[in-house]
Amino acid sequence: MIQSGTSFTMHWSGVDDFRQRLGSISRNLVPTIRRFVAPVCQLVLDDYAQALEVGGYVATGALTSGIKSSGVRIDERDGIVSFGFGDPIDGPEGYGNIWGYAKVIEYGASFSKMPPMDIIMNWMTMKNISQQYDGQTFKQAAFAIARSIQLNGLQPRHLFEDSYSKHVPDIQEAMENAIQAVLEQN
Repeated sequence: MIQSGTSFTMHWSGVDDFRQRLGSISRNLVPTIRRFVAPVCQLVLDDYAQALEVGGYVATGALTSGIKSSGVRIDERDGIVSFGFGDPIDGPEGYGNIWGYAKVIEYGASFSKMPPMDIIMNWMTMKNISQQYDGQTFKQAAFAIARSIQLNGLQPRHLFEDSYSKHVPDIQEAMENAIQAVLEQN
């Protein structure tokens, strides 16, 4: 009869060699995946920055210049591979954290009250649209924009999601190549 707390250890020929090889694979897998996947992740970020520029979402350049890879992170327990932009950085005076702006572009936003007028006026100045409003003062135009944002919200653009989706086959291929490289090393 087996009692609780009893443990058994079985040894057979070749187990130690297997454990050693498995340990070697485990040690080599994470850095190899990083090495193979990182260039593809950079392609995703480059495409995202280009999509922001083409879409006209660049006023100061703070967001696009802040898109720097923070590297590939791997959760060995769950097998999740992720990558990101790096540390949040502040945008130009009056704009706060640029990642807040990136989230609004990606997912859209709804507002229960009007966004701050000073932010709208700063944005208008940077986009050089301060003199384009027919018969309205600068402040009236900013008010009209802020009111429209409050009533209609901002539509999601999914630019990062699109950039990522475009490269899913490349990421899968890089993962397969990384695993193959590790297996060939051992």
